[in-house]
Amino acid sequence: MAECVEAFDNCYMAEISKGEKSSMNKDFISRVKNDGFKVVSQRVLDLCEFLGVNPYEADSKATISQTESQLGHLRIEFDKVEKVIRNHPDLENKIKTILRSIADIASVQGV
Repeated sequence: MAECVEAFDNCYMAEISKGEKSSMNKDFISRVKNDGFKVVSQRVLDLCEFLGVNPYEADSKATISQTESQLGHLRIEFDKVEKVIRNHPDLENKIKTILRSIADIASVQGV
């Protein structure tokens, strides 16, 4: 896990120093790996992107259709956000900051 932390932090050093991404640590990676997670925060998304893992894959207990119905409405909203960013790339950093703030609030609330 230490190698993963080091590789992630080295890969995203510039973004971490600008506050655009959070650095990783062994505890966080261990929790994601062993305990699973319900909330897909920006930090989880960053780690999954780095590892090439789909954070929205259904686990063995849920079918794909159940997962799609649970996340479908959110996917529509994220598609809208992505369209705004494609049409207005200058807003990307502001939108990322807003989404990170939402994820932080959700994690503090225990969601």
